Amino acid sequence: MSNLLDESQIKDKIAYDAWQKYQAMPALHYPERLIQTSDNNLIIDPFRPITKITKSIAHLPSDEQDEILRRVRAVKVIHNKATNLKHKAFGIRKSHFVNQLNLGLLDERQSEIIEMFGRMLTNDEVHKIITVEWGYDVPISTLINFKKRHHKEIKKAQSRFQQKIDDIRLAHKKGRLEELVYMYTSRKHKYEQTQSKTDYQLMLQTLRAIRDEVEDKRIKIDHNITAQLEITINHHIQDEVMKGLTINDIIVARVAARMNINPRFLISRLHNSYYAKYSGFVRPDDEQDEIVYPSSIVYNWDKIRQQHKTGDTNLELQKWDEPEPAKKRQALTTKQKLLMKIRERKRNVEKAQARVENIQQ
Repeated sequence: MSNLLDESQIKDKIAYDAWQKYQAMPALHYPERLIQTSDNNLIIDPFRPITKITKSIAHLPSDEQDEILRRVRAVKVIHNKATNLKHKAFGIRKSHFVNQLNLGLLDERQSEIIEMFGRMLTNDEVHKIITVEWGYDVPISTLINFKKRHHKEIKKAQSRFQQKIDDIRLAHKKGRLEELVYMYTSRKHKYEQTQSKTDYQLMLQTLRAIRDEVEDKRIKIDHNITAQLEITINHHIQDEVMKGLTINDIIVARVAARMNINPRFLISRLHNSYYAKYSGFVRPDDEQDEIVYPSSIVYNWDKIRQQHKTGDTNLELQKWDEPEPAKKRQALTTKQKLLMKIRERKRNVEKAQARVENIQQ
């Protein structure tokens, strides 16, 4: 029995000291009080009701039965004395004490009970194990109180149970294959005896299940997902990214990248030029005018001569100022630098073309 009460509640100090002596006896503690029988699968707990113990050992030799019952009665006598002393020491009602005593029995094996609740067993299932297999006459209300007291530990055990599947054999591929092979072998043995059409169909179904288990379907699944992703991405590129671009934009951008020129500058100039709407760099409107070239204009030369004679012209002629010698020299220097850069760029282009031709050969 576990000490479930606080020492501050002691009413009788003498009875409390006597109870402490009984409490120290191994005969009252689990698992020291258990009795091993000649049946390796049968272990007797003296705290179980005497009627259930007598029924469980009925198949044992009579001498062994008498010895077991003698030890059980001795433990029960010690247990009853300890119970009465504890009752007297704390001055509590009998009904309350019985409830505390039952909780003490459950606390002795709390790890097992918490593990059962952790495996998602219901209150009725756990109570059946305690009363039938363990042999404790514990009411289900006491078990519910135990569950409330250990609510946090039970939640942790349930969380571990939900996450861990390694201890389940059929959760692994090899375990499932072994089970399917066993089922196929047994069904084949039965079919050899009966030659039944039903057994033959079951054999074929088992073979299909083995084939599905062996073959890896992840390749097909991954293929379908990849294809779907590629379709979605291509659709997004066509509708969003490529929506405002023309083929000329892409060509100019690639050429500018190879020539190490800022493509934004080139595309900007091509989009904003006078002939942009005719050159394909701007999306055309519903109707576009025909390009008017200077060579297609018919000039009235007589009218032009008359305008020049009378001075009727809107052109304002400006006088050209000769630049200073220093500015001329600076302009020539700048021109030479530009020519050098053009020559150097041309050499780089020729080298690049030569490398491409070597690679193609």
